[in-house]
Amino acid sequence: MKGQETFFISCAPHVVPWLKQELDDLGYMPFEENYTGLFIKAPFEKCMELNFQLTTASRVLWLVDKFTATDQKQLYNKLSRIRWSDYFSEKKYITITSQTNHPSINNSMFLNQLCKDAVVDFFQSHYNIRPDSGPLRSEVVIHLHWQENKAWVYLDTSGEQLNKHGYRQNPFKAPVQENLAAAIIKATAWDKKCTFINPMCGSGTFAIEAAMMAGNKLPLLSRSNFGYMHLFDFNKKKFELLRSELALKSNFENMPAIIASDNNGYAIKATRENAERAGVDAFIEMTKCDFTETSIPDGNGVIVINPPYGERLGENIDLEALYKSIGDFFKQQCKGKTGFIFTGDLNLAKKVGLRTSARIPFYNGTIECRLLKYDLY
Repeated sequence: MKGQETFFISCAPHVVPWLKQELDDLGYMPFEENYTGLFIKAPFEKCMELNFQLTTASRVLWLVDKFTATDQKQLYNKLSRIRWSDYFSEKKYITITSQTNHPSINNSMFLNQLCKDAVVDFFQSHYNIRPDSGPLRSEVVIHLHWQENKAWVYLDTSGEQLNKHGYRQNPFKAPVQENLAAAIIKATAWDKKCTFINPMCGSGTFAIEAAMMAGNKLPLLSRSNFGYMHLFDFNKKKFELLRSELALKSNFENMPAIIASDNNGYAIKATRENAERAGVDAFIEMTKCDFTETSIPDGNGVIVINPPYGERLGENIDLEALYKSIGDFFKQQCKGKTGFIFTGDLNLAKKVGLRTSARIPFYNGTIECRLLKYDLY
């Protein structure tokens, strides 16, 4: 297991360009990409760095085998032939996740069960012991991808998904996931030096991610459990050393102004609590006010607004007026800035009344969205 391993770094649809940028900054050259991620080669121990440093990724998956399997029996046989004892102890708790579009499977829970049976049967036949298994993702996580007749078997070195950046215990309404917010900020091309303004801040995810980016603070350094920690190749000493080195790289000396506002007091409370947990509350100016009263400093800056988009009938009349007033706010109060609206309703976006200079696609969960860019001369 020495030398170069293959990793698949997964992400949300349309996030690949920003994940690629992060990998490039870390010196990795992806050799293949698809709609939901990138393949790279790296030594096993680099999965620690990848899990800590990638803010737009969902998972870091280590490819341990790939093969053809035309039916369930063949799949089971090939899974049970993998030498699982080369990777982890029979005493570990195992979680199986899977993805498939194979015609013989109409429920991924069934595929998880088949894979789990193959793994525990391997340990039963070789060591006369059946490891514990279940849904917790707390120790060893195995991910199986079965596409037509090809199967890819991964060990999930992340365990819990990387989109949970650890500070958001007060989510307030339905917030954008942390790794999606990080990708959106990267898509704005914000230089981390000019002002970052987030009216309608909700639980503060955009402002907090921006503050951590500007201060080079990695959100997952405080996470105490990753999937790779439960594999034989894990080196605790190297882990502690890497975490200390990365913590030393954070620097909050030349922070730009980061402004978050919301007309809901509970939103500002959530933003403050989340920012405190993230260790960046001192670098975010938080104000309870209508978005039109948000403080807009002179000079260059980026404004990111994530307004509601109605999914229920009758909501859209009120929201049309809101989107029109966002357009007025941009036009009258934000000259010289670059404005961005993140929305899942392009009909509402037409009410903004300004010409977009870019329409960048994203998904927020299952909702297809656009990040709309406005150059406010």
